[in-house]
Amino acid sequence: MSRRVPARALLRSEWTKLRTSRSIGTCLLAYLAVVAAGAWVSLSGTTAPADPARAVAAALVGFAPAQLVLVGLGALVVTGEYRAGTVLVSLTAVPRRIRWLVAKTVLVAFWTALLTAGAAAACVAAVPVLTAGAGGPPVGDPVVLRAAGVQVAAAVLVVVLGVGLGALLRRAVPAVVLGVALVVVLPTAAVLSGVAAVVDVAWLLPALRVGEEDLLTVATRGSLGLPAGGDALLAAATDWPTGLAVCGAWALAAWVAGAVVTERRDV
Repeated sequence: MSRRVPARALLRSEWTKLRTSRSIGTCLLAYLAVVAAGAWVSLSGTTAPADPARAVAAALVGFAPAQLVLVGLGALVVTGEYRAGTVLVSLTAVPRRIRWLVAKTVLVAFWTALLTAGAAAACVAAVPVLTAGAGGPPVGDPVVLRAAGVQVAAAVLVVVLGVGLGALLRRAVPAVVLGVALVVVLPTAAVLSGVAAVVDVAWLLPALRVGEEDLLTVATRGSLGLPAGGDALLAAATDWPTGLAVCGAWALAAWVAGAVVTERRDV
């Protein structure tokens, strides 16, 4: 019987895979690029809003579409090993497959949270640079901290959803397609359908939640040329705790399903 691999050694091994993967690096760069582009498009050439909440909303608008990249990032963390054929070696070294999946999830969630927090702070700090205003909201302002916290939480949940789908389907394309359908296509289609019964349950889907309606939704919808009201990308309106709870439930369900399949199905 093989010896149990210590948790530290397992995390170190998974970190090596993460930092040496070109596809993972490309996803992280794409994530930051979309966030930065959103801030630039939303703020460049405008006058800094007098209301700090609106300034923060405009600065963080890029996080909504950027979450699509996170679905792919989470999926690739798992499916990359199946594609490269290294999964057999990994699972031979770590017979308890759930530990392998947990290590991957912890690492990608940690770095996603770290990058999201840094990107949010940078976007807010860039408000006076990109606009004609003399200054922007302080990074330590409660309005900023609350909005950034929502971004970090949403980003982590979306990437965990991607990990779960990747483990469940084991192929990147189907996992990403299903993830995008869940977080954008189905919620948007449900609201646009105009059918009351469908609209009423649209909030149960893990739509892109970017924060409270008065903080982030206004800028998101404004940048898309949509009327005010409702949640981001036409998802059914909810407050941010409900939105994060729904997204969290989907992420947990997908991850548990992926863990069960990983543990029981042959490689």
